[in-house]
Amino acid sequence: MNKNNELKDKLKIFERVRLDQDYLDDSDVQQILSTVVIRKPNKDEFFRVHSDPNRNFFAGTLKLNTEREIYVCDPDVIPSIKEDVIAKSFVQCINTASVTFLWPLKLPSNDGRALDQWSRSALNAASLAKDKWIKMRSDFSAGGYFAFQAKGDLPDPEWPEETFEEILEIAFRDCYIDNVDHHIIRKLKGLQI
Repeated sequence: MNKNNELKDKLKIFERVRLDQDYLDDSDVQQILSTVVIRKPNKDEFFRVHSDPNRNFFAGTLKLNTEREIYVCDPDVIPSIKEDVIAKSFVQCINTASVTFLWPLKLPSNDGRALDQWSRSALNAASLAKDKWIKMRSDFSAGGYFAFQAKGDLPDPEWPEETFEEILEIAFRDCYIDNVDHHIIRKLKGLQI
């Protein structure tokens, strides 16, 4: 058999096993929201922020760079680690692939220190994304983020059916510090490795 015939035979096989783009579309199933990532929007994705003010969650947070996770702290724990806690607002976001995520935004501190340009520009981008699809890019020379509106007429997002409380439970199920003996606090205080 020559190489030309071999190639034709392989192409026939590939044509036979190729699936249509909508092979997963099945009206008898419904996706279960099982993962909600805590992150800022990626620079290459258009996203929206939920406009309902009740879909906004304020909390004291702790972030250890070695853990690469953001932990939410119970108010009873905060006094023991106050110097490491940062107030954040978590807003519900969705991208054009219908992936839901929580975006942690830094809030002004109680001691009167103003937000830096990065935090102010992130809050501005979040506000814009309540009404329009945007993407956000870092600009180090400007010291902040720039928002870019989608040029197309993208449809409104289809938000998940889960309540905001359910979304928070999914997002923070492994990232909640509920007592001073939590392994993250013990690590922070040098009590364990």
